[in-house]
Amino acid sequence: MRAGIVVSVTPQDRIRLEAIVADRNTRQKHAARARVIVATAEGCGTTEIMRRSGLSKPAVWRWQERFMHEGVDGLLRDKTRKPGKPPLLSFTMLTMNATDHNLLRDYHRPDDEKRIIVILPESQYSAWLNAPASEGMDFIRHYPADKLVATPVAPKLPKIVHPGLD
Repeated sequence: MRAGIVVSVTPQDRIRLEAIVADRNTRQKHAARARVIVATAEGCGTTEIMRRSGLSKPAVWRWQERFMHEGVDGLLRDKTRKPGKPPLLSFTMLTMNATDHNLLRDYHRPDDEKRIIVILPESQYSAWLNAPASEGMDFIRHYPADKLVATPVAPKLPKIVHPGLD
């Protein structure tokens, strides 16, 4: 363990940590952090802790230090970003078959598969993000046709190439 880091695990902490590791519904990142502290309490060296937790050396040290200062609760939350550092934004776009959708079934070429983007109402964002994978399909529904506007567009024209001007 790094100099200056002293991890002392109370019997209550150990019960909580082992419960986190054993619970199959625990987020994997929390289970890995708990494994770091359990292995540390068992006297394992950093290399063995890295092997058991699957984390890098800096990550092992980070969670040992966090536990030293904040206990088990510190392992179960992520630090907020530094002021001025923009969040890393990402997204996923889900689509579903729209053959039976009241509006979009009439769009696309007759032989093409009809697809619609899954639009999740804002009131369901939190439930979607925190739902177990087994319940994910419960959110996948056609968006009501009366809340959509579809406008036909002209077919895409071929690109005109001008030799020497590219």
